[in-house]
Amino acid sequence: MRRNALTVGIIIATTGLLTACGGDDNDSADRAEVRAIHASSNAPDVDIALNGDVAIPMLAFATASDLLAVNPGTFTVTVEAITPTGDVEVINANVPLVADQETTIIALGNVGGSGDLALGPLVVTAPDADPGAGEVRVQVVHASAAAAATGPLDVYVTAPGDALADSDPIGTFGFKETLGPLTVPAADYRIRVTPENDAGTVVFDSGTVSLAGGADLVISAIDNVGPESAPVRLLVAPEGADSFLLLDDGAEAAVGVGHLSADTPNVDVALDGNFSPPAFENLSFPSVTDFAEVPAGTYDIDAATTGNTASAVGADDVELVAGERFTGYAVGLLNGAPGLELIFSEDDIRSIATEARLRVIHAASQVPGTNGAVDIYLTPEGTQAGALATTDPTIEDFPYKEISEFLSVAPATYEVFVTPADTTIASIGPVTVMLEAGDVTTAIAHDDENDIGGSFALLPVDETTR
Repeated sequence: MRRNALTVGIIIATTGLLTACGGDDNDSADRAEVRAIHASSNAPDVDIALNGDVAIPMLAFATASDLLAVNPGTFTVTVEAITPTGDVEVINANVPLVADQETTIIALGNVGGSGDLALGPLVVTAPDADPGAGEVRVQVVHASAAAAATGPLDVYVTAPGDALADSDPIGTFGFKETLGPLTVPAADYRIRVTPENDAGTVVFDSGTVSLAGGADLVISAIDNVGPESAPVRLLVAPEGADSFLLLDDGAEAAVGVGHLSADTPNVDVALDGNFSPPAFENLSFPSVTDFAEVPAGTYDIDAATTGNTASAVGADDVELVAGERFTGYAVGLLNGAPGLELIFSEDDIRSIATEARLRVIHAASQVPGTNGAVDIYLTPEGTQAGALATTDPTIEDFPYKEISEFLSVAPATYEVFVTPADTTIASIGPVTVMLEAGDVTTAIAHDDENDIGGSFALLPVDETTR
């Protein structure tokens, strides 16, 4: 989630306090320090081992670990991708960890990439030295494979109101290169990134960032996997505090809608009551729209039958956060029970090269039983309904209106079945779905408009094309 200048100031001020309290002491004297950063946007979570022992488990993309103190020496650093079929070693490197030195190991590049863009480690070092109370130490790393093709980048760190035409960059770097560490006075700053020698083309603008005294930061430019147009985000790894993201100051939110009400005609969807024109027009059942980018903020969302402005269903004060995607789904019945309502998902639809990602939405309002709950089966290709009696559900007792997390699934062809909870009588299925590596799919169970209360269907949505 994007943080504004005030929030960033609070976070980094806290970092300054933690860094001041967590500086060198007798316990860390003559020790080496090491952290890891996950900057490969198409890679899964990873485990990082030192000499065969997992030191940093389940590190997710766009996050950094804490600094770990270890005895100096040369370590075999192994990065293992966590996949649905078991961990797979993707990086193995010997890294010297030196006393009184901070070493940052960055996993960057692409799974399946070639040459300089192949997945691999980048080792970045800095002396283990705490900045003074009125100072901030900053090290900047170009870790974005997606931005590598644009060539070297100029990095400007200025007062918030300074024009770039009147400023000089703190340096120029290409993919896998670093700037610093630099020590600057604690103050309000603005970080802007441009192509080399092209100050008129700003590809990233942080807005105002408050850097509090004592902070020691590694800032990595990483791939932007959100909806906004900036090619990079900045991952900030402070010593002694959790890492966080800085988004471009102009980053917007993205919103989509789904029509999943079987007895409701086509609908228009408006933000803050504006049906002239609506944000989404003439949406038919069953379907889900592409995403539309809108300014971040809090909205009232209303759906009306096409051509009308009287809301058939709505939700007030829906927060759409910069840099994130959201979808609102109209579920239930216009002329029956349960009635119409909107349910919402947050949509992290990053494609991962080592797996398929599958999410399930229960929008079938007429399933019999307590809460209309269902069991969902994901079985090998060719499975018949009779085999469900001896098969465990993939998702069990899944209630109406529930939206699952994305499941990590081995690429394959599957049969999908949906049954009322605690039965093996298929209401949906077998439905054959082919899930390939990198796919991101939402499977929506919904009522059948031609047999409401009697039949159900499955709508697959390819999230990567929205």
